[in-house]
Amino acid sequence: MVKYVQRQDSDLRKLVKEKEPRFLCLACATSTTEFETVCPHCGRIDTLTENDTEQDDAEEAPPRRHRAEPASAIAIAPRPFHSTGRKAWDLVLGGGFVRPSSVLIFGKSGVGKTTSLLRMAEYLGSTLRKPVLYGSAEMPKEHLCFLGRRLRLRMGFLYINDSGHFEEMAEDIEELSPAVVIWDSIQRHRVEQELGEVEIRKIVCGAIDLGKAAGAITLFLSHVTKEGEYRGESGIAHDVDVAIEMKNEGENLVSIHCAWKNRFATTPRVATEA
Repeated sequence: MVKYVQRQDSDLRKLVKEKEPRFLCLACATSTTEFETVCPHCGRIDTLTENDTEQDDAEEAPPRRHRAEPASAIAIAPRPFHSTGRKAWDLVLGGGFVRPSSVLIFGKSGVGKTTSLLRMAEYLGSTLRKPVLYGSAEMPKEHLCFLGRRLRLRMGFLYINDSGHFEEMAEDIEELSPAVVIWDSIQRHRVEQELGEVEIRKIVCGAIDLGKAAGAITLFLSHVTKEGEYRGESGIAHDVDVAIEMKNEGENLVSIHCAWKNRFATTPRVATEA
């Protein structure tokens, strides 16, 4: 992600630099983008010289320091909750999802992660009237569409990328500016063609940055270990805003449990849904 952002920033700086005036008339101090023997403004001959002083000053200027502010002077603007369309999820989340934010969702295979996320994606896309991007690194797009139709979802705002490549998802996020981005699952997405725990952390950090820039709700679906913990470095839980665990409770009930991490509501909270 860092390389991707740096590459974009470098291209942007290059583009801006190319558009800036390059030559300055020593006689009338007028700038121009093209070199001429005669100044197009004052008509003097051989007075144009290359002007790179402002560019050099801008490049060498030190970054502005962020100074400490008194807490009493800091304005607070609470971000609204957006309902998921599922009562249990809204209860556990403290009212719904927040834009932008990042949520880690983990649970054993078959607990209903994909099904729940498809239903919530349908509801959020319809209520926010914005695209929902589903990155499926395990299930082909045809299977995902079949599941959605079986759940009787319209999927009118749903876009699916089943490449499993972080870089391609990043391009889709920038093009679509979605309200919701789903990474299913983070263990199967590749970054720079590689898989692994280090790559998982890169994907999570990169996806969070992309989600913030797009103002999106970023949802990470994660595999679990034999002990029931999410797979990946422990730092992932510190990177996201919310961590949700899904568990089978028998009799077709699933518990939605936020035990230890929610930056927008109190914990622990738990609720069940069919």
